[in-house]
Amino acid sequence: MIRCRYATVGARQVHYRLAGNGPPLVLVHQSPRSSAEYLPLIEAWSTYFTVIAPDTPGNGLSDPLPLEDPTIPDYAEALAAFLDAIGVSRAAFYGFHTGAATAACMARLFPERVTQAVANGFAMMGEEERADFLAHYLPEILPSWDGAHLAWAWARIREQTLFFPWYKAEAGTRMIYDVYGPGDAHEQLMDMLAVGNDYRAPYRAAFAFDKKTVFEGATAPLTIMAAPPDPLYAHLDRLPEPPETITVYRGRDREDALAKALEILRAAEDGGAEIDTAFRFPDGGGLARRYVDVAGSQIHLRCGPDRGRRPLVVLHDIGFSGRALAEELAELAETHTVIAPDLPAHGASGVTGAGGSLGGTGAALAEALDAVTADGVDILAFGHSAAVAGDLGDRLGPRVGRTVLADALLPQGRDDYQERYFPDLTPQAAGGHLLAGWRFVRGRALFWPWYDERAAAVIPTDRAALEPARLQEELIAHLQAAPEHRALFTEALAAPPRDTHDRLRWVLPAWTKGHDGLTQPEAPRLYESTKPGARMAALKDVLM
Repeated sequence: MIRCRYATVGARQVHYRLAGNGPPLVLVHQSPRSSAEYLPLIEAWSTYFTVIAPDTPGNGLSDPLPLEDPTIPDYAEALAAFLDAIGVSRAAFYGFHTGAATAACMARLFPERVTQAVANGFAMMGEEERADFLAHYLPEILPSWDGAHLAWAWARIREQTLFFPWYKAEAGTRMIYDVYGPGDAHEQLMDMLAVGNDYRAPYRAAFAFDKKTVFEGATAPLTIMAAPPDPLYAHLDRLPEPPETITVYRGRDREDALAKALEILRAAEDGGAEIDTAFRFPDGGGLARRYVDVAGSQIHLRCGPDRGRRPLVVLHDIGFSGRALAEELAELAETHTVIAPDLPAHGASGVTGAGGSLGGTGAALAEALDAVTADGVDILAFGHSAAVAGDLGDRLGPRVGRTVLADALLPQGRDDYQERYFPDLTPQAAGGHLLAGWRFVRGRALFWPWYDERAAAVIPTDRAALEPARLQEELIAHLQAAPEHRALFTEALAAPPRDTHDRLRWVLPAWTKGHDGLTQPEAPRLYESTKPGARMAALKDVLM
Protein backbone atom coordinates (compact mmCIF):
# COMPACT_ATOMS: atom_id res chain seq x y z
CA MET A 1 0.00 0.00 0.00
CA ILE A 2 1.24 3.48 -0.86
CA ARG A 3 1.37 5.70 2.23
CA CYS A 4 1.79 9.46 2.39
CA ARG A 5 3.98 11.09 5.01
CA TYR A 6 5.61 14.40 5.94
CA ALA A 7 9.25 14.88 6.86
CA THR A 8 10.45 17.96 8.73
CA VAL A 9 13.54 19.73 7.43
CA GLY A 10 14.15 22.74 9.65
CA ALA A 11 11.19 25.08 9.14
CA ARG A 12 9.95 23.23 6.03
CA GLN A 13 7.71 20.22 5.64
CA VAL A 14 8.31 17.79 2.79
CA HIS A 15 5.43 15.65 1.60
CA TYR A 16 6.33 12.23 0.19
CA ARG A 17 4.88 8.88 -0.83
CA LEU A 18 6.33 5.64 0.47
CA ALA A 19 5.81 2.03 -0.60
CA GLY A 20 7.47 -1.36 -0.86
CA ASN A 21 10.53 -3.02 0.61
CA GLY A 22 14.11 -3.50 -0.46
CA PRO A 23 16.84 -1.07 -1.58
CA PRO A 24 15.79 2.59 -1.36
CA LEU A 25 14.83 4.23 -4.67
CA VAL A 26 14.05 7.95 -4.85
CA LEU A 27 11.73 9.18 -7.63
CA VAL A 28 12.03 12.86 -8.59
CA HIS A 29 9.05 14.19 -10.57
CA GLN A 30 8.85 16.72 -13.40
CA SER A 31 7.39 20.23 -13.31
CA PRO A 32 4.73 21.39 -12.65
CA ARG A 33 3.68 18.05 -11.14
CA SER A 34 3.88 16.32 -7.77
CA SER A 35 4.80 12.79 -6.73
CA ALA A 36 1.21 11.84 -7.62
CA GLU A 37 2.34 11.55 -11.25
CA TYR A 38 4.42 8.54 -10.20
CA LEU A 39 1.58 6.55 -8.63
CA PRO A 40 1.58 3.86 -11.38
CA LEU A 41 5.39 3.65 -11.25
CA ILE A 42 5.42 3.48 -7.44
CA GLU A 43 2.93 0.62 -7.61
CA ALA A 44 5.01 -1.27 -10.19
CA TRP A 45 8.50 -0.65 -8.79
CA SER A 46 7.66 -1.12 -5.11
CA THR A 47 7.90 -4.86 -5.85
CA TYR A 48 11.68 -4.39 -6.03
CA PHE A 49 12.43 -1.29 -3.96
CA THR A 50 11.49 0.81 -1.01
CA VAL A 51 10.17 3.62 -3.19
CA ILE A 52 10.42 7.15 -1.82
CA ALA A 53 8.71 9.80 -3.94
CA PRO A 54 8.86 13.34 -2.49
CA ASP A 55 7.02 16.39 -3.72
CA THR A 56 9.91 18.65 -4.60
CA PRO A 57 10.06 22.01 -2.75
CA GLY A 58 7.19 24.28 -3.74
CA ASN A 59 5.31 21.49 -5.54
CA GLY A 60 2.47 19.27 -4.36
CA LEU A 61 2.18 19.57 -0.59
CA SER A 62 5.84 20.41 0.08
CA ASP A 63 6.85 23.84 1.34
CA PRO A 64 8.98 25.93 -1.06
CA LEU A 65 12.62 26.71 -0.44
CA PRO A 66 13.20 30.03 1.37
CA LEU A 67 15.14 31.32 -1.63
CA GLU A 68 14.14 33.99 -4.13
CA ASP A 69 15.67 32.20 -7.11
CA PRO A 70 16.62 28.59 -6.25
CA THR A 71 18.88 26.61 -8.57
CA ILE A 72 19.04 22.92 -9.43
CA PRO A 73 21.99 22.48 -7.02
CA ASP A 74 19.75 24.04 -4.34
CA TYR A 75 17.07 21.43 -5.12
CA ALA A 76 19.68 18.68 -4.98
CA GLU A 77 20.87 19.91 -1.59
CA ALA A 78 17.25 20.08 -0.39
CA LEU A 79 16.74 16.49 -1.56
CA ALA A 80 19.83 15.40 0.38
CA ALA A 81 18.53 17.19 3.49
CA PHE A 82 15.16 15.47 3.12
CA LEU A 83 16.87 12.07 2.91
CA ASP A 84 18.86 12.93 6.05
CA ALA A 85 15.57 13.70 7.82
CA ILE A 86 14.13 10.25 7.04
CA GLY A 87 17.37 8.38 7.70
CA VAL A 88 18.47 7.49 4.15
CA SER A 89 22.21 7.88 3.57
CA ARG A 90 22.46 6.18 0.14
CA ALA A 91 19.89 5.38 -2.54
CA ALA A 92 19.23 4.97 -6.24
CA PHE A 93 17.56 7.86 -8.07
CA TYR A 94 15.22 8.16 -11.05
CA GLY A 95 14.13 11.56 -12.41
CA PHE A 96 12.07 12.72 -15.37
CA HIS A 97 12.54 16.09 -17.11
CA THR A 98 13.00 18.61 -14.24
CA GLY A 99 13.53 15.59 -12.00
CA ALA A 100 16.18 14.31 -14.43
CA ALA A 101 18.21 17.48 -13.89
CA THR A 102 17.98 17.07 -10.11
CA ALA A 103 18.88 13.36 -10.23
CA ALA A 104 21.91 14.06 -12.43
CA CYS A 105 22.96 16.89 -10.13
CA MET A 106 22.72 14.53 -7.15
CA ALA A 107 25.10 12.14 -8.93
CA ARG A 108 27.54 15.00 -9.52
CA LEU A 109 27.38 16.76 -6.15
CA PHE A 110 26.74 13.81 -3.82
CA PRO A 111 28.30 10.75 -5.50
CA GLU A 112 28.79 9.06 -2.14
CA ARG A 113 25.00 9.07 -1.63
CA VAL A 114 24.02 7.75 -5.06
CA THR A 115 24.22 4.04 -5.89
CA GLN A 116 22.80 4.63 -9.39
CA ALA A 117 20.99 7.51 -11.09
CA VAL A 118 18.79 7.55 -14.18
CA ALA A 119 17.94 10.88 -15.83
CA ASN A 120 15.10 10.42 -18.32
CA GLY A 121 14.62 13.48 -20.54
CA PHE A 122 17.67 15.70 -20.08
CA ALA A 123 17.33 19.09 -21.76
CA MET A 124 20.51 20.54 -23.29
CA MET A 125 19.81 24.14 -24.33
CA GLY A 126 21.91 26.78 -25.98
CA GLU A 127 22.04 30.26 -24.52
CA GLU A 128 19.54 31.76 -26.97
CA GLU A 129 17.09 28.88 -26.50
CA ARG A 130 17.44 29.04 -22.71
CA ALA A 131 16.76 32.78 -22.68
CA ASP A 132 13.64 32.29 -24.81
CA PHE A 133 12.27 29.62 -22.45
CA LEU A 134 12.98 31.72 -19.37
CA ALA A 135 11.23 34.70 -20.94
CA HIS A 136 8.07 32.95 -22.17
CA TYR A 137 7.55 29.52 -20.62
CA LEU A 138 6.58 30.63 -17.10
CA PRO A 139 3.84 33.27 -16.99
CA GLU A 140 2.29 34.05 -13.62
CA ILE A 141 -1.01 32.49 -12.59
CA LEU A 142 -2.97 35.34 -10.98
CA PRO A 143 -6.58 34.63 -9.95
CA SER A 144 -9.03 37.03 -11.57
CA TRP A 145 -12.56 37.86 -10.44
CA ASP A 146 -14.08 36.70 -13.72
CA GLY A 147 -12.23 33.34 -13.69
CA ALA A 148 -10.43 34.00 -16.99
CA HIS A 149 -7.20 32.65 -15.50
CA LEU A 150 -8.78 29.19 -15.37
CA ALA A 151 -9.50 29.13 -19.10
CA TRP A 152 -5.90 30.18 -19.77
CA ALA A 153 -4.43 27.57 -17.40
CA TRP A 154 -6.54 24.79 -18.95
CA ALA A 155 -5.38 25.73 -22.45
CA ARG A 156 -1.76 25.93 -21.21
CA ILE A 157 -1.86 22.33 -19.96
CA ARG A 158 -3.34 20.97 -23.17
CA GLU A 159 -1.01 23.01 -25.41
CA GLN A 160 2.02 21.22 -24.00
CA THR A 161 0.86 18.05 -25.78
CA LEU A 162 0.55 19.94 -29.07
CA PHE A 163 3.66 22.12 -29.30
CA PHE A 164 7.12 22.29 -27.75
CA PRO A 165 7.58 24.80 -26.37
CA TRP A 166 3.89 25.16 -25.65
CA TYR A 167 3.82 28.90 -26.38
CA LYS A 168 5.01 28.51 -30.00
CA ALA A 169 2.08 27.28 -32.07
CA GLU A 170 4.04 26.75 -35.26
CA ALA A 171 4.40 23.97 -37.82
CA GLY A 172 8.00 23.37 -36.76
CA THR A 173 7.12 22.94 -33.05
CA ARG A 174 4.16 20.54 -33.57
CA MET A 175 4.44 17.28 -31.62
CA ILE A 176 2.95 13.86 -32.35
CA TYR A 177 1.35 13.19 -28.97
CA ASP A 178 -2.02 12.01 -27.75
CA VAL A 179 -3.70 15.15 -26.39
CA TYR A 180 -4.48 14.86 -22.70
CA GLY A 181 -7.99 13.64 -22.03
CA PRO A 182 -10.10 15.66 -19.57
CA GLY A 183 -9.10 13.51 -16.58
CA ASP A 184 -5.34 13.64 -17.24
CA ALA A 185 -5.44 17.35 -18.02
CA HIS A 186 -7.39 17.99 -14.83
CA GLU A 187 -4.81 16.13 -12.71
CA GLN A 188 -1.98 18.19 -14.19
CA LEU A 189 -3.90 21.43 -13.80
CA MET A 190 -4.64 20.69 -10.15
CA ASP A 191 -0.93 20.22 -9.46
CA MET A 192 -0.21 23.60 -11.06
CA LEU A 193 -3.10 25.53 -9.48
CA ALA A 194 -2.44 24.05 -6.03
CA VAL A 195 0.96 25.77 -5.79
CA GLY A 196 0.16 28.92 -7.77
CA ASN A 197 3.19 30.92 -8.83
CA ASP A 198 5.50 28.59 -6.90
CA TYR A 199 5.22 26.31 -9.96
CA ARG A 200 7.68 28.61 -11.73
CA ALA A 201 10.69 28.17 -9.44
CA PRO A 202 11.73 24.58 -10.24
CA TYR A 203 10.95 25.12 -13.93
CA ARG A 204 13.14 28.22 -13.97
CA ALA A 205 15.90 26.37 -12.15
CA ALA A 206 15.86 23.54 -14.70
CA PHE A 207 16.00 25.95 -17.66
CA ALA A 208 18.79 28.04 -16.11
CA PHE A 209 20.87 25.02 -15.04
CA ASP A 210 24.01 24.59 -17.14
CA LYS A 211 23.86 20.85 -17.58
CA LYS A 212 27.36 20.67 -18.99
CA THR A 213 28.57 20.92 -15.40
CA VAL A 214 27.27 17.37 -14.87
CA PHE A 215 29.95 16.16 -17.28
CA GLU A 216 32.80 17.99 -15.60
CA GLY A 217 34.51 15.40 -13.46
CA ALA A 218 33.51 12.03 -12.08
CA THR A 219 29.98 11.32 -10.92
CA ALA A 220 28.18 8.42 -9.37
CA PRO A 221 26.96 5.93 -12.01
CA LEU A 222 24.54 7.92 -14.16
CA THR A 223 22.46 6.95 -17.18
CA ILE A 224 21.01 9.72 -19.34
CA MET A 225 18.15 8.55 -21.54
CA ALA A 226 15.14 9.59 -23.56
CA ALA A 227 12.72 8.01 -26.00
CA PRO A 228 10.32 9.16 -28.71
CA PRO A 229 7.98 10.99 -28.79
CA ASP A 230 9.62 13.01 -25.99
CA PRO A 231 10.95 16.18 -27.68
CA LEU A 232 14.02 15.92 -25.45
CA TYR A 233 15.01 12.73 -27.30
CA ALA A 234 16.67 14.97 -29.88
CA HIS A 235 18.69 16.58 -27.08
CA LEU A 236 20.68 13.37 -26.64
CA ASP A 237 22.58 14.40 -29.77
CA ARG A 238 23.61 17.62 -28.00
CA LEU A 239 25.34 15.88 -25.11
CA PRO A 240 29.09 16.45 -24.73
CA GLU A 241 31.45 13.50 -24.64
CA PRO A 242 30.56 11.75 -21.37
CA PRO A 243 33.07 10.52 -18.78
CA GLU A 244 33.24 6.81 -18.01
CA THR A 245 30.71 7.09 -15.22
CA ILE A 246 27.95 8.38 -17.56
CA THR A 247 26.07 6.15 -20.01
CA VAL A 248 23.64 7.33 -22.69
CA TYR A 249 20.64 5.21 -23.70
CA ARG A 250 18.29 5.87 -26.61
CA GLY A 251 14.98 4.18 -25.96
CA ARG A 252 12.70 2.88 -28.70
CA ASP A 253 9.65 4.24 -26.91
CA ARG A 254 8.51 5.18 -23.41
CA GLU A 255 7.94 1.58 -22.31
CA ASP A 256 11.40 0.52 -23.51
CA ALA A 257 13.02 3.43 -21.64
CA LEU A 258 11.23 2.56 -18.39
CA ALA A 259 12.14 -1.13 -18.75
CA LYS A 260 15.80 -0.18 -19.26
CA ALA A 261 15.67 2.19 -16.29
CA LEU A 262 14.29 -0.59 -14.08
CA GLU A 263 17.02 -2.96 -15.28
CA ILE A 264 19.73 -0.43 -14.47
CA LEU A 265 18.29 0.47 -11.07
CA ARG A 266 17.85 -3.16 -10.04
CA ALA A 267 21.52 -3.79 -10.78
CA ALA A 268 22.61 -1.08 -8.31
CA GLU A 269 23.95 -2.02 -4.94
CA ASP A 270 21.66 -1.82 -1.92
CA GLY A 271 21.99 1.54 -0.24
CA GLY A 272 20.24 0.17 2.85
CA ALA A 273 17.89 2.22 4.98
CA GLU A 274 15.21 2.03 7.63
CA ILE A 275 12.86 4.91 6.94
CA ASP A 276 12.15 7.23 9.87
CA THR A 277 8.51 8.28 9.48
CA ALA A 278 8.05 9.92 12.89
CA PHE A 279 6.08 13.18 12.92
CA ARG A 280 7.95 16.29 14.07
CA PHE A 281 6.82 19.90 14.25
CA PRO A 282 8.83 22.21 11.99
CA ASP A 283 10.95 24.96 13.49
CA GLY A 284 9.16 28.22 14.13
CA GLY A 285 5.85 26.87 15.45
CA GLY A 286 2.54 27.48 13.72
CA LEU A 287 0.41 24.88 12.02
CA ALA A 288 1.93 21.64 10.80
CA ARG A 289 0.51 18.92 8.57
CA ARG A 290 0.61 15.20 9.18
CA TYR A 291 -1.06 11.91 8.27
CA VAL A 292 -2.72 9.45 10.61
CA ASP A 293 -3.29 5.88 9.47
CA VAL A 294 -6.84 4.63 9.91
CA ALA A 295 -8.49 1.40 8.81
CA GLY A 296 -7.66 0.98 5.14
CA SER A 297 -6.75 4.61 4.53
CA GLN A 298 -5.20 7.81 5.90
CA ILE A 299 -6.52 11.03 7.39
CA HIS A 300 -4.65 14.23 6.61
CA LEU A 301 -4.78 16.89 9.29
CA ARG A 302 -3.37 20.22 10.29
CA CYS A 303 -2.32 20.60 13.89
CA GLY A 304 -1.00 23.44 15.97
CA PRO A 305 1.35 23.50 18.97
CA ASP A 306 0.06 22.75 22.46
CA ARG A 307 -1.46 25.91 23.93
CA GLY A 308 -2.13 24.33 27.30
CA ARG A 309 -5.88 24.01 26.85
CA ARG A 310 -8.44 21.52 25.58
CA PRO A 311 -7.73 20.67 21.91
CA LEU A 312 -10.08 22.27 19.39
CA VAL A 313 -11.15 19.95 16.57
CA VAL A 314 -12.04 22.04 13.51
CA LEU A 315 -14.20 20.45 10.80
CA HIS A 316 -14.30 22.13 7.40
CA ASP A 317 -17.50 22.31 5.37
CA ILE A 318 -18.50 19.23 3.35
CA GLY A 319 -17.13 19.42 -0.18
CA PHE A 320 -14.09 21.51 0.80
CA SER A 321 -10.97 20.90 2.93
CA GLY A 322 -8.81 22.42 5.63
CA ARG A 323 -7.09 24.35 2.84
CA ALA A 324 -10.15 26.57 2.47
CA LEU A 325 -9.89 27.46 6.18
CA ALA A 326 -6.18 28.25 6.20
CA GLU A 327 -6.59 31.83 7.45
CA GLU A 328 -9.08 30.88 10.17
CA LEU A 329 -6.95 27.94 11.33
CA ALA A 330 -3.81 30.08 11.56
CA GLU A 331 -5.63 32.62 13.72
CA LEU A 332 -7.24 30.00 15.95
CA ALA A 333 -3.88 28.25 16.43
CA GLU A 334 -2.51 31.36 18.11
CA THR A 335 -4.71 30.70 21.15
CA HIS A 336 -6.02 27.12 20.79
CA THR A 337 -4.49 23.67 20.37
CA VAL A 338 -5.91 23.12 16.91
CA ILE A 339 -6.53 19.72 15.26
CA ALA A 340 -8.10 20.17 11.81
CA PRO A 341 -8.61 16.99 9.78
CA ASP A 342 -9.55 16.83 6.13
CA LEU A 343 -12.73 14.76 6.05
CA PRO A 344 -12.34 11.34 4.38
CA ALA A 345 -12.29 11.72 0.58
CA HIS A 346 -11.63 15.46 0.97
CA GLY A 347 -8.40 17.41 0.61
CA ALA A 348 -5.40 15.13 1.10
CA SER A 349 -7.29 12.49 3.12
CA GLY A 350 -7.89 9.09 1.58
CA VAL A 351 -11.20 7.40 0.94
CA THR A 352 -12.10 5.19 3.88
CA GLY A 353 -13.75 1.80 3.50
CA ALA A 354 -17.10 3.31 4.50
CA GLY A 355 -17.01 5.69 1.52
CA GLY A 356 -18.92 8.92 1.94
CA SER A 357 -21.35 7.86 4.67
CA LEU A 358 -21.91 9.98 7.74
CA GLY A 359 -21.17 7.05 10.04
CA GLY A 360 -18.02 6.08 8.15
CA THR A 361 -16.80 9.67 8.26
CA GLY A 362 -17.38 9.94 12.00
CA ALA A 363 -15.70 6.59 12.67
CA ALA A 364 -12.58 7.51 10.66
CA LEU A 365 -12.28 10.90 12.37
CA ALA A 366 -12.71 9.35 15.81
CA GLU A 367 -9.97 6.82 15.03
CA ALA A 368 -7.66 9.58 13.84
CA LEU A 369 -8.30 11.69 16.95
CA ASP A 370 -7.61 8.71 19.20
CA ALA A 371 -4.19 8.46 17.54
CA VAL A 372 -3.21 12.08 18.23
CA THR A 373 -4.86 12.89 21.56
CA ALA A 374 -6.41 11.09 24.52
CA ASP A 375 -7.76 14.34 25.96
CA GLY A 376 -11.19 15.80 25.86
CA VAL A 377 -11.87 18.10 22.93
CA ASP A 378 -14.06 20.97 21.80
CA ILE A 379 -15.50 20.83 18.28
CA LEU A 380 -15.89 23.70 15.81
CA ALA A 381 -17.77 22.68 12.65
CA PHE A 382 -18.33 24.82 9.58
CA GLY A 383 -21.36 24.69 7.31
CA HIS A 384 -22.89 21.30 6.54
CA SER A 385 -20.31 19.52 8.72
CA ALA A 386 -22.62 20.30 11.64
CA ALA A 387 -24.02 16.80 11.07
CA VAL A 388 -20.49 15.33 11.11
CA ALA A 389 -19.90 17.09 14.43
CA GLY A 390 -23.03 15.44 15.80
CA ASP A 391 -21.93 11.95 14.75
CA LEU A 392 -18.39 12.51 16.01
CA GLY A 393 -19.74 13.86 19.30
CA ASP A 394 -21.83 10.71 19.77
CA ARG A 395 -18.71 8.58 19.28
CA LEU A 396 -16.48 10.61 21.61
CA GLY A 397 -19.19 10.95 24.25
CA PRO A 398 -18.09 12.72 27.44
CA ARG A 399 -14.73 13.62 25.89
CA VAL A 400 -16.51 16.46 24.03
CA GLY A 401 -16.82 19.73 25.90
CA ARG A 402 -18.49 22.42 23.85
CA THR A 403 -19.60 22.19 20.22
CA VAL A 404 -19.76 25.32 18.08
CA LEU A 405 -21.52 25.35 14.72
CA ALA A 406 -20.45 28.13 12.35
CA ASP A 407 -22.55 29.05 9.31
CA ALA A 408 -24.68 25.92 9.72
CA LEU A 409 -27.51 27.10 7.49
CA LEU A 410 -30.58 24.84 7.77
CA PRO A 411 -32.69 25.17 4.60
CA GLN A 412 -36.45 24.89 4.77
CA GLY A 413 -38.86 24.87 1.88
CA ARG A 414 -36.02 24.43 -0.65
CA ASP A 415 -36.75 21.14 -2.39
CA ASP A 416 -34.06 21.91 -4.98
CA TYR A 417 -31.29 22.46 -2.41
CA GLN A 418 -29.86 18.94 -2.32
CA GLU A 419 -29.96 18.53 -6.09
CA ARG A 420 -28.56 21.91 -7.06
CA TYR A 421 -26.15 22.87 -4.27
CA PHE A 422 -23.07 21.13 -5.66
CA PRO A 423 -22.43 21.67 -9.39
CA ASP A 424 -21.29 18.80 -11.59
CA LEU A 425 -17.52 19.23 -11.84
CA THR A 426 -16.75 16.19 -13.97
CA PRO A 427 -13.72 17.22 -16.08
CA GLN A 428 -14.73 18.41 -19.55
CA ALA A 429 -12.58 18.54 -22.66
CA ALA A 430 -13.00 22.31 -23.00
CA GLY A 431 -12.48 22.95 -19.27
CA GLY A 432 -16.03 24.18 -18.64
CA HIS A 433 -16.11 22.40 -15.27
CA LEU A 434 -13.57 24.92 -13.95
CA LEU A 435 -15.80 27.87 -14.76
CA ALA A 436 -18.76 26.03 -13.22
CA GLY A 437 -16.71 25.64 -10.05
CA TRP A 438 -15.70 29.30 -10.11
CA ARG A 439 -19.32 30.37 -10.41
CA PHE A 440 -20.11 28.16 -7.42
CA VAL A 441 -17.48 29.62 -5.07
CA ARG A 442 -18.27 33.17 -6.19
CA GLY A 443 -22.00 32.62 -5.79
CA ARG A 444 -21.57 31.40 -2.21
CA ALA A 445 -20.25 34.86 -1.32
CA LEU A 446 -23.07 36.69 -3.10
CA PHE A 447 -26.37 34.79 -2.77
CA TRP A 448 -28.16 32.25 -0.60
CA PRO A 449 -28.52 29.68 -1.95
CA TRP A 450 -25.71 30.47 -4.36
CA TYR A 451 -27.57 29.32 -7.48
CA ASP A 452 -30.53 31.66 -6.84
CA GLU A 453 -29.32 34.88 -8.46
CA ARG A 454 -32.47 36.91 -7.87
CA ALA A 455 -32.42 40.17 -5.94
CA ALA A 456 -34.36 38.44 -3.14
CA ALA A 457 -31.42 36.05 -2.60
CA VAL A 458 -28.70 38.71 -2.27
CA ILE A 459 -26.74 38.48 1.00
CA PRO A 460 -24.36 41.00 2.63
CA THR A 461 -20.81 40.12 1.69
CA ASP A 462 -17.60 40.30 3.66
CA ARG A 463 -15.03 42.06 1.48
CA ALA A 464 -12.45 39.37 2.18
CA ALA A 465 -14.81 36.72 0.80
CA LEU A 466 -14.68 38.41 -2.61
CA GLU A 467 -10.90 38.34 -2.96
CA PRO A 468 -9.97 36.22 -6.02
CA ALA A 469 -7.10 34.61 -4.11
CA ARG A 470 -9.54 33.46 -1.40
CA LEU A 471 -11.97 32.15 -4.01
CA GLN A 472 -9.11 30.28 -5.67
CA GLU A 473 -8.32 28.48 -2.42
CA GLU A 474 -11.97 27.50 -2.04
CA LEU A 475 -12.14 26.29 -5.63
CA ILE A 476 -9.02 24.13 -5.26
CA ALA A 477 -10.36 22.67 -2.00
CA HIS A 478 -13.67 21.87 -3.66
CA LEU A 479 -12.08 20.33 -6.75
CA GLN A 480 -9.97 18.09 -4.50
CA ALA A 481 -13.06 16.61 -2.84
CA ALA A 482 -13.80 13.16 -4.23
CA PRO A 483 -17.33 12.30 -5.46
CA GLU A 484 -18.11 10.79 -2.05
CA HIS A 485 -18.83 14.28 -0.74
CA ARG A 486 -22.22 14.17 -2.48
CA ALA A 487 -23.33 11.12 -0.52
CA LEU A 488 -22.08 12.65 2.73
CA PHE A 489 -23.89 15.90 1.90
CA THR A 490 -27.15 14.02 1.33
CA GLU A 491 -26.89 12.29 4.71
CA ALA A 492 -25.93 15.53 6.42
CA LEU A 493 -29.07 17.28 5.16
CA ALA A 494 -31.16 14.44 6.57
CA ALA A 495 -29.45 14.72 9.97
CA PRO A 496 -29.77 18.33 11.13
CA PRO A 497 -27.86 19.36 14.26
CA ARG A 498 -29.42 18.25 17.53
CA ASP A 499 -29.47 20.33 20.72
CA THR A 500 -28.23 17.32 22.67
CA HIS A 501 -26.36 19.22 25.36
CA ASP A 502 -26.32 22.66 26.88
CA ARG A 503 -22.84 23.42 25.53
CA LEU A 504 -23.93 23.56 21.89
CA ARG A 505 -23.53 27.04 20.40
CA TRP A 506 -24.39 28.53 16.99
CA VAL A 507 -22.55 31.32 15.18
CA LEU A 508 -24.47 32.64 12.17
CA PRO A 509 -24.37 35.70 9.92
CA ALA A 510 -26.89 38.33 10.93
CA TRP A 511 -28.75 38.16 7.61
CA THR A 512 -30.08 34.68 8.49
CA LYS A 513 -32.38 36.11 11.15
CA GLY A 514 -35.89 36.02 9.77
CA HIS A 515 -34.83 34.61 6.38
CA ASP A 516 -37.80 32.83 4.82
CA GLY A 517 -35.73 29.92 3.51
CA LEU A 518 -33.82 29.12 6.70
CA THR A 519 -34.59 27.44 9.98
CA GLN A 520 -33.33 29.66 12.78
CA PRO A 521 -31.98 27.94 15.93
CA GLU A 522 -32.73 29.44 19.30
CA ALA A 523 -30.34 32.08 20.68
CA PRO A 524 -27.52 31.93 18.11
CA ARG A 525 -24.55 34.30 18.24
CA LEU A 526 -25.07 36.57 15.20
CA TYR A 527 -22.29 38.42 13.42
CA GLU A 528 -22.43 41.17 10.82
CA SER A 529 -21.07 39.58 7.63
CA THR A 530 -20.15 42.89 5.95
CA LYS A 531 -17.43 43.56 8.53
CA PRO A 532 -14.06 41.86 7.86
CA GLY A 533 -13.16 39.54 10.71
CA ALA A 534 -16.64 39.64 12.25
CA ARG A 535 -17.11 35.88 12.08
CA MET A 536 -13.75 35.17 13.67
CA ALA A 537 -14.44 37.62 16.49
CA ALA A 538 -17.78 35.92 17.14
CA LEU A 539 -16.17 32.47 17.11
CA LYS A 540 -13.46 33.49 19.53
CA ASP A 541 -16.06 34.99 21.82
CA VAL A 542 -18.01 31.72 21.93
CA LEU A 543 -14.91 29.51 22.20
CA MET A 544 -13.38 31.34 25.17
